[in-house]
Amino acid sequence: MGMTIGNVGLLNMVNATEESIRDIEKIENVGLVIYAKETAPLLSKLTINNIGQTLETSHQARIVNGRLLIDSAFLEAMLEPCTFLVNGLVIVAKDVTVEQLKQAACQIVVHGSVYAPPALKGAVNLLLKTVSGSVETYTDHLPQIETTSIQLTNSYLKALPPGQLLIVNGKLELAPDLDMALFSDRIARLTINGKALLYATQEQGFYEKASVVGKVAIVPSGFQVTTGTLRLNEHSIKRFRGSSLYTTKPLLLQKGISREQLQTAFTAIHSTSYIVCHEELEDLVYERLDRFETDVLSYSGAFRFIEKENWQQEDVEWLEANTTIVVDDTLTITEKIAENILNEKIGTLDLFGSVYTADAAQKALLQSKLRTPEGILVDQSNQSARNRMGNIGELTL
Repeated sequence: MGMTIGNVGLLNMVNATEESIRDIEKIENVGLVIYAKETAPLLSKLTINNIGQTLETSHQARIVNGRLLIDSAFLEAMLEPCTFLVNGLVIVAKDVTVEQLKQAACQIVVHGSVYAPPALKGAVNLLLKTVSGSVETYTDHLPQIETTSIQLTNSYLKALPPGQLLIVNGKLELAPDLDMALFSDRIARLTINGKALLYATQEQGFYEKASVVGKVAIVPSGFQVTTGTLRLNEHSIKRFRGSSLYTTKPLLLQKGISREQLQTAFTAIHSTSYIVCHEELEDLVYERLDRFETDVLSYSGAFRFIEKENWQQEDVEWLEANTTIVVDDTLTITEKIAENILNEKIGTLDLFGSVYTADAAQKALLQSKLRTPEGILVDQSNQSARNRMGNIGELTL
């Protein structure tokens, strides 16, 4: 059987052949497919569940992933006809003239948005062969682009000139002490392709400037934000004293935390993820939740939180009997293990990620242990399961 591939940002089939696609059984989702006239028939031979956009281009097209800045020097250097295919953003600099755009030899295909000075907004279309997004304007300064997760702090804002256009492709978090007057002065517009996290007191000022393609999370007033998985024991929980906790990641309460310690630590918990706690604390955890949707996973004996692990028989044998297993990402069991050992050691399985078993019997047994079936169980003895790749930014066939 062939390869199954997860999500692909850009699938380049410009030079694809029958041989290069032969081993691809299925692709889950593709943001953009580019192909040449000669390779178009091959696209119909691939099984792709979802395609965002397809573009036909030539073999000579130059592909840019990310940002292409077009300034006067760029246009002067483009003396021969050429095509750029941009998967991202195109920014036209202020030193470009309308005459240069009229005389430009290049054409641009854009899977994304274009930013240009107001005086060039119309003329820039002379360059654009196709654009999937919008043509936006900026005034004083070139747009500031962030492609990773950032926290917007007062120091960051002070480094910007007034009236800045800020584009974030990723996650943006507003610092809790962010000066919103400074924010209003330095940010002319804020475009977010991804996620934003801010506090309730910042909401009005944020929406006066921001447009978001993605999700916005609002932290209630008075809550303390944690951004990673929080593991607390009877010692580390003491750093919280009457806190209101906001988290988007798992909260793990180790065995040994007393009811009094939990009551002292947290007055409220807002979690968009899940909470693991001993069964003696379960009622108190529920009392402190401020949203109904949060899952509380209790355990009676031991629990094991798994992000990425590979298990052999020895790993299972060392578990305490009736252990609660919480798989947040990936657990791979690499060999056959006696059914009675698996049955004895694993009590409950809360599955949010993926478990790969060595055979169908393991899969069936773990299936019977499932309490939270949010993830997937995969039998590795199935050939198609072994030939699987995750997400890929750009795939050239």
